[in-house]
Amino acid sequence: MALQTKLKFNVRPDQLSRLRSLPLFRKISTGRAKTRSMSTTYFDTRRGDLRDMGVSLRVRRDDGNYLQTLKATAEAVGNARVGYTFEATVSSERPSLSLISPPTLRRRIQDVVGDKLEPLIRVDVNRTDRPVSVGEGEHVVLEIEEGEIRAGDKSIAIADVEFSASDAPLHQLYELALSVHEKVALYPVAESESEIGYRHLGLTARPDQSGRGSPMRKRKKIEKVFSGVLQDCYEKLQTSATRLHEGADISLANGDLTTLIRLKTMLRVFLTLVPYEQGEAMLAEIEGFVRLFRAWEGWETFDKRLVRPAQRRLGGDLEVDSLRDMVEQQRRTAQAAAHDALTSERFSGVLLTLGYWLALNPWRDIGGLPKGAAPLDPITPFAREVLSQKTRVIGKMAKRAVKTGDDPIRELADEVLDFGYMIDLFADLYPAKKIEPIKIQIERVAARRSFLDALDSAWENLGRMEDSAKGSSGTGTFAAGAVLGWHTRSRKTAERKLRVHVDALVDSKFPWSRSQV
Repeated sequence: MALQTKLKFNVRPDQLSRLRSLPLFRKISTGRAKTRSMSTTYFDTRRGDLRDMGVSLRVRRDDGNYLQTLKATAEAVGNARVGYTFEATVSSERPSLSLISPPTLRRRIQDVVGDKLEPLIRVDVNRTDRPVSVGEGEHVVLEIEEGEIRAGDKSIAIADVEFSASDAPLHQLYELALSVHEKVALYPVAESESEIGYRHLGLTARPDQSGRGSPMRKRKKIEKVFSGVLQDCYEKLQTSATRLHEGADISLANGDLTTLIRLKTMLRVFLTLVPYEQGEAMLAEIEGFVRLFRAWEGWETFDKRLVRPAQRRLGGDLEVDSLRDMVEQQRRTAQAAAHDALTSERFSGVLLTLGYWLALNPWRDIGGLPKGAAPLDPITPFAREVLSQKTRVIGKMAKRAVKTGDDPIRELADEVLDFGYMIDLFADLYPAKKIEPIKIQIERVAARRSFLDALDSAWENLGRMEDSAKGSSGTGTFAAGAVLGWHTRSRKTAERKLRVHVDALVDSKFPWSRSQV
């Protein structure tokens, strides 16, 4: 049995030769690179029982020899996988269950699969192995592969690099990956070859057996909550990026915007746990991605929130087909921008940095949390202080507006929405029956704010819509002007209702504080 760490990245096929010849690899190499062809067969039942157990069983043919390997993942850190491997030499491509150790695991596997084991996935690659040294001389193997995975009647081309180690600290693997990414773009991927094959066979994902559940638990330490939320956001964004690279369609329903906002909120709340300059730079990067998705979301809701109500009231007097064509063109442009962002080298760099943070845990020795809280303190007092501080900010803004006669309703609404993101982050710490009424008020604020933002965006983009509409620009632009003009009264109504909803929230009682804002 051996403990092994794998850090895997996809590479564009046209960059493989450049990757193999990087001067960096020659500089840290401790031996000659070796290229060979390998064939690997993964065995399981047709239902994927071994996968459901959290293990994979394969037989690999290499230089005429057959090596059986049983793998069990123990931990996920970023896109890295740390797990145990059990190897044994066999005489053919068929696995031998009797050679599996330890005996308790062997008996469990035999009980589950019986005689139903069959070859499900075949992987044929040309692989270049190069031993290198990192850190204080720790041994790492670079595995650059190009080939295909065959699962059923499907063939999936692969081109990737893996950093494999048994004793090197994981953060050093990420440091190496970040250095390589500066020369050749690396795209983080968490799925192993077998997991890719299972997915293309249509087998559902293995249930989460890690026992992680929600990272937000009352008795958990601050740093554990931070790393848990960060890992959860990382996995969702990395999975979305991988699917887009494979040609999947991007959709707001995938939840990428929600994940980006959660990640931004988490970093803001726990900013003192990471190096300040790196944290600020990361927040700026994530905010840029959020703006792209917000623009897309705005065009998605334009027709529903603005055009349709106006058309129902104005009836046949308003011809909106040209307007809808213009809006659809803008929507597709914004959608493409969001797609390009998640598949960009820049986004991969963001994921790499987040993975490095998870591996390094820079927050362990950094204090500066509210009221002297430390990373190893329980999360509940910290969450109470963060939420109470935000309620005080909102309360002071509302009182100042009453006293001075100002009406900063948009600014107040922004603070309320930010407050809502923080509540979503810490919601599992409090009874749902006490959180839900607060979230309902915030959702009402969000709906009115979204409507007003859609109006503002439409007015700002009216000229651009006209320029892009070409032959039908006159009709479409006239319809857009008519729609926005009709909504002048709607704007005033929305601002009034927004003020009502914000006031209702200010008067609420919160489970984390005995006093109101």
